Parts: sequence; structure tokens; C-alpha cells
Amino acid sequence: MKSWYSDSRFFQALEMAVDLVVLNLAMVVAGLPVVTGGAALVAGLLVCLRMVGGDNVRPIRGFLAAFRRAFLPATLAWLAGLGLTGLLVWEWMIASQVVSTTLAVVARGVVLLAGLLLGLVAVWFWPLLARRVLQDEPIGLGELVALLQTALLAGLQHLPRSLAALLIVLVPPVFGLVSAEIGARLLLWFLVIGCGLAAYLVVLVLRVPVGIRAVPSEHE
Repeated sequence: MKSWYSDSRFFQALEMAVDLVVLNLAMVVAGLPVVTGGAALVAGLLVCLRMVGGDNVRPIRGFLAAFRRAFLPATLAWLAGLGLTGLLVWEWMIASQVVSTTLAVVARGVVLLAGLLLGLVAVWFWPLLARRVLQDEPIGLGELVALLQTALLAGLQHLPRSLAALLIVLVPPVFGLVSAEIGARLLLWFLVIGCGLAAYLVVLVLRVPVGIRAVPSEHE
């Protein structure tokens, strides 16, 4: 027999908030070495996929299982993403040293466009990878390439959802650059619940189209 509070929206929201705090702690701790950030992100998104789907979730158990399963492919994709991001930052800095103002503006425009495309791909790639792990599907190199293709197509096809998910991820860090005080408060926010909540909101925004099938790889 269900408890009297099991159908209460307040207690359901409270339970979800507690789960997100626990999930956030797991994501922060697992992602601290930086190199493991990709696996931590996939594991967190997988738990959020289950939460949005209405499953009875045990955040830590689900997180650890997904972390182990996704570690190698997620780490490879994560390091590649960090490398591309670093390259864009370097190109942005180099553009400021161009003598011609017009060339500098054009160069930075190209970098911004590349960064936007990278962001659109990223907000789809990681939830799609998490969904693949959730469904216990193969996640070899061929599947990662297929997911990248699917993420790019989905990012452009579902542009409003893609931009909404990108804003969820980018707006808080950008606000953190306004002042040291705001940055410190946002850091505390992310340490408590921010990472888990952002993952949940991204999954919620992409919930319907995230069910699309990835481009078949050569192994399928």
C-alpha cells in the first residue's frame, strides 16, 4: 500500500530535488579529475533520462553502473571535445593579433560559428550517448562517429530545442564572469545541485526528439 504522501506533488518534487542533489554530488566527485568528465556527464544524463521517463531511480547505483559502462568511449569523446574547444580558444586569441581589423572580425566570426556548431553537436551527442548506454547498445568507435553525425543533424533540425539546451548550459557560467561574488555563488550552486539540474533540464528539453535513431554505423 502506498504511503499517504506518495501521490503528493510537493513530496514528489522534494524527492526529485533530493535525487538531483545526490546525482550532482556524484557528477562533481566523479568529474573532478577532469579527464573523467565525459563519463561523469554521460552517467548523470542517463540517470536523468530515467527520471524523465518516470523510472524509480537510485541515483548512485544507476550513476556508477553507467559510469563504468561508458568510461572508455565517453572519455575519448570528452578529450576530443576538450581539444577542439582549446583549439577554438587559441584561434580566438590569435585573431586579436591580426593587424587588419576587418580580418580580425571575420576570423572571430568564423570561430564563433564553429563554437556554435560545436555546442549544438555537444548538447545532442551526450544525451544520445547516454541513451545508447541506457539501452545497452554497442558504443564502439563506429557508433561514436554515427552519433556525431546524428547530433549534428539533430542540432540543426531541432534548432529551437538545441538553442534552449545550449542556453541552459552556457548562461550560468557566463553570469559567473560578471563578478567574483556572482562567480563564487554560482560555484556553490553547481557544487550543490547545478550540474544535476542542468543535465535534467537538457534531457527534459530534448526528451521527445532524443528518441531519434542514430545514423547506422558500419558495424550495424
